[in-house]
Amino acid sequence: MADAHTVDSAALPVAAPTRGTPWGERAWTGLMWGLMTVFVVNIALMIAAVATNSFARRWLGTWLPQGWTTNWYLDAWKEFQLSSVLWVTVEVVFAVVFLSLLIGVPAAYTLARRNFAGKRFQHGDVRVTPVPKNPPRLLLGGMAEPAIDRAARIADGFLSTGGIGHDVYIESLRKQGRAAGDGVIVAGHWAIIAEDPEREAAIVGPHALHQMNQYIEWGAFGPPSSTPRFPDAKAALTQALYRLEDADQAVASLVGLLKKYPQIKDLHFWAQLPGEPVASGQRRLEYIASKVLPRVRQALQAP
Repeated sequence: MADAHTVDSAALPVAAPTRGTPWGERAWTGLMWGLMTVFVVNIALMIAAVATNSFARRWLGTWLPQGWTTNWYLDAWKEFQLSSVLWVTVEVVFAVVFLSLLIGVPAAYTLARRNFAGKRFQHGDVRVTPVPKNPPRLLLGGMAEPAIDRAARIADGFLSTGGIGHDVYIESLRKQGRAAGDGVIVAGHWAIIAEDPEREAAIVGPHALHQMNQYIEWGAFGPPSSTPRFPDAKAALTQALYRLEDADQAVASLVGLLKKYPQIKDLHFWAQLPGEPVASGQRRLEYIASKVLPRVRQALQAP
């Protein structure tokens, strides 16, 4: 079972045990940082010395110059005729900008409205070796109808979430002249399945609240400025995409879902919610694997 969604990686717990950094690695890291610091400080001091000297009247054998002046800059400005050089530079800049606007804007306007080879990504006959025994499918997901229609039109399958869009995807297949049986759905199932769903809700509630409000921040359910946040864990679990089920309820809903939509070829669950301890998610997965999935397979194989 895999998770096909993107979540805030900063909130995810580390699944593997961590070890202390070996002393040799720490020493090498410290040495590298020290050398980089010396290099940067050396460059900065050289620049500071040159800049200071450019304002000095006389600077020999003392920590600071004996006096300050800007005459060196004035003499250089006059001697090298920098005013003329800068004026020519300004003229060239404005000429380049004018020509770029005169030629580039009409060209961009024209090319944006014409189709031609290379306008989109084009890789030609790119060969992948070794050739995979089972070529990977290219799936597209989405919750809005245009996105689901795009998945039916150009993708190898539809990546759904929370049961949203299955009927829209099948109807889009028909509009494309394809049979509904040709469709492939990889369904992200938001069920929280446990022996005691209410107890599990109390455990995962804060993590579910964080997850749903983070999705709202990302604009998954509309403009973040106009989409209300869930006020508490109970609202997130009962009003969002989650389903709280025990084994019997999960078997009934999953069998019904898979029979209604035979296009579903893969079914994914949340292994753990953002910030949830690994042991908590593992306990739920073990319950699904032992109490739910065998009964679902048996029910689907029955005549």
